[in-house]
Amino acid sequence: MMIHIKKNALALFALAAIVVAPAIHADSPKHRHHIRIELPSFPPVMAPWKGPGPKEMAPGAIVERYGKLAKIQFDDGGVGWARVAELSPKIPAGATPASNPSNHFVVGDSISAPYSAAKTMYRGKVGEVYGKLIRVDYDDGSVNWALASETVHIEHVQAPWKGTGPKQMYPGAVVEHYGKLAKIQFDDGSVGWAPVIELDPPGKSLPTPKASNTFTKGQSVLAPYSAAKKMYPGKVGEVYGKLIRVDYDDGAVNWALASESSVFVGPILNRFDPRISDVRKKLFAELDLRIPSKEGVKKSPPGINLFDGVPHQTVGTTCGLLPGVLMKKLGVKGIITNYATEGVRMEGRKLGVWVESDGINQPIPGDIYVLRYPDAPETDSVAHVGVIYEVAKLDPALGEVWVTADSGQGSHDSQEANFVNRQMKKMDGVHPFLSGPKNTPGDSDHFRRIGGWINLDKLLALP
Repeated sequence: MMIHIKKNALALFALAAIVVAPAIHADSPKHRHHIRIELPSFPPVMAPWKGPGPKEMAPGAIVERYGKLAKIQFDDGGVGWARVAELSPKIPAGATPASNPSNHFVVGDSISAPYSAAKTMYRGKVGEVYGKLIRVDYDDGSVNWALASETVHIEHVQAPWKGTGPKQMYPGAVVEHYGKLAKIQFDDGSVGWAPVIELDPPGKSLPTPKASNTFTKGQSVLAPYSAAKKMYPGKVGEVYGKLIRVDYDDGAVNWALASESSVFVGPILNRFDPRISDVRKKLFAELDLRIPSKEGVKKSPPGINLFDGVPHQTVGTTCGLLPGVLMKKLGVKGIITNYATEGVRMEGRKLGVWVESDGINQPIPGDIYVLRYPDAPETDSVAHVGVIYEVAKLDPALGEVWVTADSGQGSHDSQEANFVNRQMKKMDGVHPFLSGPKNTPGDSDHFRRIGGWINLDKLLALP
């Protein structure tokens, strides 16, 4: 919707013989400072402001006379044109301006034109052509005059909407030309940019914009998608003036204003991320000594067999062994280190270091995770515990894979500890589920829901 108040649009005019005098009006809202601009040849006037609804008269000063019209700098900063016959006091009209060859609009044209000094563009129709100006009858009922040079035709076109999947053409209108691009207001209310050569009918490119922005190709960003302005992650595919082309992570492509986008500092996905804490680095150093391990198989120094000195487990598996040993090596004390499964979740909650998986949050490499039972994903229980090693690794055959470090692998007769590639799918559409091992014999081959994890940094920060 168009904003019909005349504020935040102060213009500066370099005009000869202008007297600029600041004044504080006690009767104005919140005693705002106003700038009164007066021409010696014209007195201050009351002029109509033609927003929607009844015509209102507001104080201002004439800064330009153009035939039957006068340009008004209103006292509160708004700018607009009015017929001189409608001013109070009235002033004589000037000579009718000659037709302007650069004003190619005709009455009835669909256009996008600026409203007041803010230069925000709104849709409307040409109500009158007058020299260098056009009278704009805006779609919401407002009326104002605009320079033809600042107004654009609304061209009805078929334009591509580059969401995920095949490119499709949709009806819309061009509301802005910007070099090789056109901003499209689609008929369903969506907004996007498209190369003019991809429109139907195709348009002509304008000169390359001189504006620039600070983004670089390949940079990770958060950028708005369509008019809803909801932010989504992606990478910069091209930098073009005030715009960036965003190749969104879900496969969609669109252009976004650089001013509305931000550098995206994504989640930590692997142990080699420089943001990994010293606590996690220490955990991985201990992990590297023990992975892989197999019961009864000696390791060459400096490697350490995880199972050395641990009695063979005849019931269940040893999945709790690796997290328990690593926590003890980091100096953690208490029940949480007792090689348990359910105990990890229960103690984590008591200590305030447990993170419930909600489908949006994500563990960091080094966190101790738990999986629920495959036949009861909604039940808050623990079927397996392990250590997160890498998140969101892309595999050409499996898609997204999470790498975990787990004991309790191999067979009952010969337990193993190893890195496990687990395919990740949101089986319920919300929460991450991890498959059984895809690269080594081991635990259940079902998809099991991640119940949550121990935040290692918080655990080690406890007194």
